[in-house]
Amino acid sequence: MRFNHLIVIISMTLFIAACAKKDDSSSSSSSSSSSSSTDSSMVAAMPSNLAVSSNTESGSSVSSRTAGRTSSSEISDDSDPKKHKDKVARLEAVLNSDDINQCHKAIPKKMKGSGGKYVSCYGPELAFVNHPNYSAGQGQDNSTLPTGDLGIWTAYNDNTTQEACSVGQMNLLMDKAGRKVDLAMGITAMMVCAAKNDNLTKPSVDGDALDVTASVAKTQVKEKRGGMEVTSATLKRSTVASTGKIKYTSKLTGSFTYTEGSTTSSQSFKIKFQHVPETDSKDSVKAGEGLVQMWQEGISETDGNCGGTTLDVVTSVAYKNTSDNLSFRAVKAKFPDNMSSDDFFNSSDGEVVGISAQESSTGSGWCADLNIIRANVDKDGFGKVGYAWQAGKMDGYTRTFNIKTVYNSADNQTGNAYFGFNPHPDNSSGTNKYRTTNIDRMICNWAGPGQAQGRTGVAKVQRQQLSYDSTNNVWKSSSDNITFAPTNDCNFDNSSNSSTTFGGSGASITNNLISISDFQTNFGSQPTKPSPTLE
Repeated sequence: MRFNHLIVIISMTLFIAACAKKDDSSSSSSSSSSSSSTDSSMVAAMPSNLAVSSNTESGSSVSSRTAGRTSSSEISDDSDPKKHKDKVARLEAVLNSDDINQCHKAIPKKMKGSGGKYVSCYGPELAFVNHPNYSAGQGQDNSTLPTGDLGIWTAYNDNTTQEACSVGQMNLLMDKAGRKVDLAMGITAMMVCAAKNDNLTKPSVDGDALDVTASVAKTQVKEKRGGMEVTSATLKRSTVASTGKIKYTSKLTGSFTYTEGSTTSSQSFKIKFQHVPETDSKDSVKAGEGLVQMWQEGISETDGNCGGTTLDVVTSVAYKNTSDNLSFRAVKAKFPDNMSSDDFFNSSDGEVVGISAQESSTGSGWCADLNIIRANVDKDGFGKVGYAWQAGKMDGYTRTFNIKTVYNSADNQTGNAYFGFNPHPDNSSGTNKYRTTNIDRMICNWAGPGQAQGRTGVAKVQRQQLSYDSTNNVWKSSSDNITFAPTNDCNFDNSSNSSTTFGGSGASITNNLISISDFQTNFGSQPTKPSPTLE
């Protein structure tokens, strides 16, 4: 009897062990199959550390992943990242994910920048009476200066946190331009992630392009990102003739629906992304060079500078990066809707043209909202950023911020922010003269009566010295050189003009702006413009 029981026990033990072995074998086979069919080197198709962000972005960091989770864990996308390192973390999380349901999460939820054109401390509307530069036939003696022309008018963007005005305005500008780049980066990352997780392999070098459209359709992008549909997605590998390196070219076409308040609009897009990694492997996703081009055609929007009720918004980013540093120039502008992609980009370097329709001999060129960003930053986003913008094609000058931030230690980060104007085109050479972020003057009386011929301005700039407040997560102003009168020489003496008032005040104003030479010494050279080798 005992013997029979022993036989039964041994038999059951062997049966259970056999089942376990079978299950383990099955699991191992499945894992091996998945591992062997997933081409992890697909991530070399784009850089994981390219992000267009303000180097003074405020607020606490946005998480993309809970600490300790594996690559198959769900990526947090509760909020869109704004800081450089947060955007990079989100991109890396998506590119490294082994779950196709996570592939859409580098695409921003909010697909268009908002918040108006200016923060309240920058360029406010200002009433004046008996302007001292007024003379008969030169404007109105009593009127109001429009918004956007007075530069940094008060020190703080937020009186509670004491965030510097320059920081608030720079962050607003960078968020609007950066969101277009975020779209291009996120959509391309989705394609790479989908191709990898749908078991596709990289196309052969100099062979046919890989069609990834069906793989992208398996993601959750349509449900989770404004009904976005990608109608065409391809990836090609080719040899750069001059260097022998491998170039990846991603091309995507699609559309999405954007809702702002009670207004909903459908926007189409086209993306061409050329990337040359330093080496063609997954270990080189942070070193390389390339060019991003994105254009959205037929957007329903009225702009008096462009005419009509539809226009095109075009963006490019030329970049070079290493694991520790990133250098880029981003250009964004509006174009009349009757132009084609041949009119959007320079034939020489593929970037958005800097010549306006007003300056062009053929009438082609941008019509409004030119934005130029040049940056040299480290892996955490510290460094130099220049931002120049021009609202209308006939302005003749860009308004420009130059901000330099330095990481001295964990509890000591400092910087300097400068604001002024620059002629457009300036006296640089080649295409750079239309796409620079230099500052060469302050124009204190941009729109008032009797402004100097050619708006010559003065050889000075505004400056705010910055320090980072880690408690409130903001860049504060520690010292200001921003005071000026809205007159041709930036000063006002009430002893000679006792009936003059600016903003209701008749007090004398002596500017405390710094000289151009001090600015050039302290800021140094402009951020270098990368010239990627793509052919």
